[in-house]
Amino acid sequence: MGSLVDGLLTRARLMSGTAAITRQPLRLDQLVEAVVEDTGTAGHRVEVRVEETVVVADPGLVRRAVGNLLGNALAPATRPESPPTYASPSRRTAP
Repeated sequence: MGSLVDGLLTRARLMSGTAAITRQPLRLDQLVEAVVEDTGTAGHRVEVRVEETVVVADPGLVRRAVGNLLGNALAPATRPESPPTYASPSRRTAP
């Protein structure tokens, strides 16, 4: 519940202009690996397949987004004996 409130407060601050997005080059592959390491997997098998990928983004916001995606993938509804969860950032060109 605390992370939901924190997320809503962050969004409100960004929308009101009281907080700014800090864009900087960051290694998305390293960030994904770090989030997977920091997240409790509760017995789930998580495989990280990465290639060096540099993006320009706000590291805190991207970390939160990746953490949310991973948390949703490992939601209590899934069982540890389910197929592995894959995290694989890759380079794509925007349309």
